Amino acid sequence: MVACGGGGSDAEEGALLEPFSTAVLNCSQECANRGQCGSLDDERKAVLGNSVMPETVAHDRVFADGTAVTINRIAMATLEAADTAEQSQIPFYFVATTDPGRSGWIPGWCIMAAPAAE
Repeated sequence: MVACGGGGSDAEEGALLEPFSTAVLNCSQECANRGQCGSLDDERKAVLGNSVMPETVAHDRVFADGTAVTINRIAMATLEAADTAEQSQIPFYFVATTDPGRSGWIPGWCIMAAPAAE
């Protein structure tokens, strides 16, 4: 399962990742198309986030693509397309890495459920 609007073609409409579950940051094509991830100078991919609130412009966090995270909180945000004024709801996830102090809000386009343990 992938977060609503994010991650890939297998996304379930309206599906949300659960609080306190594990997930993986994903610089998917949709995430990149929306300006929420890209390549660093050394060609590694990175996902952008914000430390204070759900945000799609004022990023102040950079996480390596593929980073495992724990979802601590979920907030739904209403976004409006600048060109069409069309509004949509997107989940944002407040995530934490295993590194102390590395946390931030990530849009649902850029996160997916961690693979199930075998």
